[in-house]
Order: sequence, then structure tokens, then C-alpha cells
Amino acid sequence: MEAKSESSAGARKYHHCPQCKARLKRVYSKKREKHYWHCPPESGCDAWYADRDGEPVLRPVRRSEPVDSVECPECHAPMVWVEGGKFGSFWSCSRRQETDCTGTRDCLDPERGAEPTNITPDCPADESHGPMRRREGSNGVFLGCRKYPKCDATMEIDDALDDVEDADDAGV
Repeated sequence: MEAKSESSAGARKYHHCPQCKARLKRVYSKKREKHYWHCPPESGCDAWYADRDGEPVLRPVRRSEPVDSVECPECHAPMVWVEGGKFGSFWSCSRRQETDCTGTRDCLDPERGAEPTNITPDCPADESHGPMRRREGSNGVFLGCRKYPKCDATMEIDDALDDVEDADDAGV
């Protein structure tokens, strides 16, 4: 389906990728039951955009190549770094498209980017709860257990970053 919408004058309006300037295509995902906008493969850009009322949301979502040292908490596949997501950057399962795996990991510091050590630690109260989530509270950003309110374990972001830096210094 071509990326077009009707304007008030009835003329066709095409949407172009802000990065590669290729004409976007609007595609429907049966699995997710919603539309997306995509640069055609021949453009070499491979950017995806969300759809809002038939118009692309021109905030690109970029995915890295799979990083073997960052493991999906659900299926143990390598994860990819995703930039430009609705809630910022995060780690996502590399098999998300071909399976129903919804494994994600938040990052400790969005400014650090796709470093393998830029992942939230597992819950200190019970590792079976999986990786902690970045949360924002009245005292700022912190890490909280995914199983809240069942588990109310929290950790300061600075403490987690210190642990990562200590591990980096020790060569772990």
C-alpha cells in the first residue's frame, strides 16, 4: 500500500523519510493489528515509524545488530539496542519479530548507548523476577522490581552505575 493520504483539496500527499528522503510505505502488521510506516528495503535506511491517524510519527526507531553478551531475560537470545522508542532507548529481544518473545531490558543510562554493560541488574531480592525497570518517582529516577507490588525492591541508579564501573575496572 502506498504512503498517501487525502488532503482537504483531494490531492495525494506522500510522506518521506527524514533520514534518507525515500517515500515511506504504510504497512499493516497482522500480528500487532496496527499500521506502521517503513522505508523500502532498496533505500538502505530500514527506518520504521509509528502510525497516528494515518500519518507517520517521524521519530525513527533504530535497531542495532544483535549483541551476544546481552541476553534476553525470557528466551536467552541475543538482544538488540533500540533507539527512538516511545519511552526512549532500551534493549529488545532479537527474535521479537519472528516469535512472540516480549523480552526487554531497560538501560541504566540512555547517554551511554549500546554498551553491553548498559543494562539494568536483576532484582536483588529475587533473581527470578528478572531485570529491574527504570522508574521515575518524587525523588528522581531509580530502579524498581518488575514484579511490583509483589516485590518492592528498589536500587539507586548511581549505585547500579558504580557496580558496573567497578566491574569494568576489575576487567569482568
